[in-house]
Order: sequence, then structure tokens, then C-alpha cells
Amino acid sequence: MGEARKGETVNEAAHEAIVNRSDWKAVQTESRVVRERSKHHLVGLVRCAGCGFVMGASALRGHKRWNCNRHHAELRCPSPTTAPVDNLDALVLPAFLSRYADVSVEGGAMVTDAVQMAQAAADAALEEFKRWRDDTEMRSTIGDADYRAGLTARKHGMDAVNKALRDAIRGSQTDDIAVSPDIWESLDLAERRELLAAGIECVVIHRATGTHQPLTERIEIIWPGELDHDGSRVGIAAAVRNRPAGTGVFAPEDASESLPDTLAA
Repeated sequence: MGEARKGETVNEAAHEAIVNRSDWKAVQTESRVVRERSKHHLVGLVRCAGCGFVMGASALRGHKRWNCNRHHAELRCPSPTTAPVDNLDALVLPAFLSRYADVSVEGGAMVTDAVQMAQAAADAALEEFKRWRDDTEMRSTIGDADYRAGLTARKHGMDAVNKALRDAIRGSQTDDIAVSPDIWESLDLAERRELLAAGIECVVIHRATGTHQPLTERIEIIWPGELDHDGSRVGIAAAVRNRPAGTGVFAPEDASESLPDTLAA
């Protein structure tokens, strides 16, 4: 038997944890990303410079912000940060369109067969992980050691197929991919996110050094090929936080307009 805690309350007769703490935290992060996927352009692309991990979006009294999760399975962020969702969109999206504006498109879609197959594999891996994680009867039958080994294997498998999905999306980018302003306006949010995922490696947010530091001085847009990593969640985070300072700093002329944002982290 184990023990369960909530605040000062302790249940010493609780069963052992079904999922270890690090795996649980990793899945919660992925779940938050999935929940936000229908709401924002830059989901999965915004990263905290302090820890390198993907930032989540939340709304408080109508104000939408990207926020570092602070506590990760691997580390506690040394300099968590935050940024307004709308202000970041207003800087990153024009820079993205400017970079790829001269490219033409047919039909405005970029979901290739490879992307569809990779997405199906990613969905199947996630469902398999959930089934294994939630099958307490099977755990009691095979024992904790084999159960945890199977859970870990499925988590690694899920990481691998998610990497394959990212690679497929990037690989689908050809000279026929379109991001001209006219076509951009005709695309739905899902199609826009696919283009952004293919054309941007990540957007890194640094912690503000003062109350009135503009957002333009705190963000870096990392384009495909500019970040050296192994494709894993931990590997990408390490590559982000270990990058030389100042490489890829956002230049106001990259966007059609610069916002005088003074919101600090």
C-alpha cells in the first residue's frame, strides 16, 4: 500500500500510484496543449526561454496570456515568463507572412498523405497510452513492475510518433505552400496552424528585465533549421534554453507593425 496526500490530509491506506509523478506531469502538459489547440494560432510553438518548455495559454478576466508552467518533471523553471496572446500574434503572424509572402499556393492546403498517416499514428499511440494507463485490472494481473515498464514503453512510443508527425509537417513544406495575405485570410484556424508549424520552429519568450520592457525586446522567432535538437520533448527544451543569448532576437521591422507593449513577466 502507499499513501495519498492533499494539503495536510494523509490517507496511509491508499494504493500505490498508478502513474509516476514525472509521467503524470508530462501527460498533463500534453493534455493542456490539446485542450488549447482549438483556440490559438501559436499553440505548441511558444516556449519559455528559462526552461525551454512549451507555454500554455489561459484567460483571466478576459485577458489571454501565454504562461510558463514553472514546474516540470525534469526541472523547475529558473525564470518563468508570460506574454499577452493577442500582442504576440500581432508581432509573430506579420513576421511569418512577410518571410513567406512571395510563395504561391494551390488550394491553400498542406495536409499531405504523410502528415495524415503520421497524425493517425500519433492519435493511435495516445489512445494506446491512455488504455494502458487506465487499466487498473490489468495492472493487478501483471504486477507493478511490468505495468510500469509497459507504460514507459508506450510513453516513449508516443514521443516517437509525435516527432514523426512534426517531421512530416515540416517535410510537407515545399515551394507550393502558400502564406500570401489574401490566402491566409481565407484559411481556417486549423489550416493556419499547420502552416505556422511548418514555417516556425518555435517562438521563445524571455522574462522581462523591467516593468516597461517592450514585448519586441523579449521574443525570438526561431525558423526551421535554426535549432539543433533530437526531436524529443526534453531535447527541444534543452536546445531552447542552451541557445546562445541574442541569436534570433525579434527585429521590429520583421512585422508590419510593432506594438508598444509594456507588459512585464
